Amino acid sequence: MKASQKTPLLLIPALLCDQTLWQHQITALHDIAEIVIADTFSDDSLVAMAVRADQQMRDQFGSNTPYAVAGLSMGGYIALELWQIASQRISKIAMLNTSAAAESVEKTRQRQRLIATVKAHHRFHGMSDKQLREYIHVDQLQNQQLVDTIKQMTQRAGKENFIRQQQAIIARRDHSQLLHQITVPALIISGKNDVITPPELQKQMAEAIKDTTFVEISHCGHLSTLEKPENINIFLRNWLIIE
Repeated sequence: MKASQKTPLLLIPALLCDQTLWQHQITALHDIAEIVIADTFSDDSLVAMAVRADQQMRDQFGSNTPYAVAGLSMGGYIALELWQIASQRISKIAMLNTSAAAESVEKTRQRQRLIATVKAHHRFHGMSDKQLREYIHVDQLQNQQLVDTIKQMTQRAGKENFIRQQQAIIARRDHSQLLHQITVPALIISGKNDVITPPELQKQMAEAIKDTTFVEISHCGHLSTLEKPENINIFLRNWLIIE
């Protein structure tokens, strides 16, 4: 497929993640998509991150070119903010392991405790072994290459980005009603074993969107693009080629 025929595709990383989160999709979809990775490390709010991401797409493809957007976890929150501000330019939307609801009181307190802990320590080590057990399927804990990839990626993000992104997530808005306004082909992907964002939340999102495909992946936790890349690649490819 010629570059001019490829779909402009914005991929939005999760908390503490960069393009590595999408490394398998970047490789697998390069023949049908012109991929841009959203910059989520330069702003203090999800809205500002969305504005910056939309500007990235405008700068690369022009203001009148529609584009597809896919976000995982925090990336999904940003995708919804993008729909709020730039729906006329979004041709498709995919949200993976995410939620449209505002942060709960319990989750807010958990994040605040994490922020306090990180602030109290001089060095930032990224995702801990304890956190990994929550973020990926138990079977994947023996996959040392995957474990190392996640730890190195999250450590690279650094202490300040961790604090900034956590505070942005705490302040996120409830976009449950916004889902009813999505009129483009939507893809909702859930990990069956995701304890961070349980499948029930994604099912509710899918039910609220008119033109949507819901997928639940077995033996998969929260970081689906790294845990089950072959599955994700197939679902994203099918979604991208929908007319």
